[in-house]
Amino acid sequence: MKTYIVALALLASTQIMAESNPFDLQDNLQKIDKDQDALLSELKKLSQKKKKINVLKKHVDEAVNTTIDANVSLEKEATVEVNNTKTEDEEKKLSELKEQQLQAEEERAKLLEEQQKAQEQLALEKAQEKALLEKRKQEKLEQEKREVEAYEAQRRKKQEAEVKKEAIVDIDIAHEKRIEKKDADEEYLKAIAEVN
Repeated sequence: MKTYIVALALLASTQIMAESNPFDLQDNLQKIDKDQDALLSELKKLSQKKKKINVLKKHVDEAVNTTIDANVSLEKEATVEVNNTKTEDEEKKLSELKEQQLQAEEERAKLLEEQQKAQEQLALEKAQEKALLEKRKQEKLEQEKREVEAYEAQRRKKQEAEVKKEAIVDIDIAHEKRIEKKDADEEYLKAIAEVN
């Protein structure tokens, strides 16, 4: 059944290739001929394999029939030989499968190791990035703190200067008031003296 599907697929592909350029008949015919030759050669190979299998089946059937006719000891020897060939073939297949499985496990172990290394590297990079971000954040907070402290110190200095100015102004105003009062008293006394 598989062979017919393969043959059908090849035939369909040749028709598709022929339809891709319908005006170039000679190229299309050459392609079709090549594809048909390849298809026929594959079909011949498949039919030869089937014939070989049928011949082997016939030989096995004949061997089975002859072993049935032979005595019990010959049957045992023949079955042992058949079993030995089967076991040898099975052992070869098992050893090949085991080798393939071992190779697959080794590759899997390598891939897991590489994946683990990549994860460790990624975790390390993330930790470094996090530490760097934390350091920058800390530096930014310290800089903001210094700026706030400098601003507060400057504001205190301004306040102290204003308080000193106010005190000086208050002292000056009180002094001026005393002087004005003294001048006013003197003028008052002069005015009284003039009236008298």
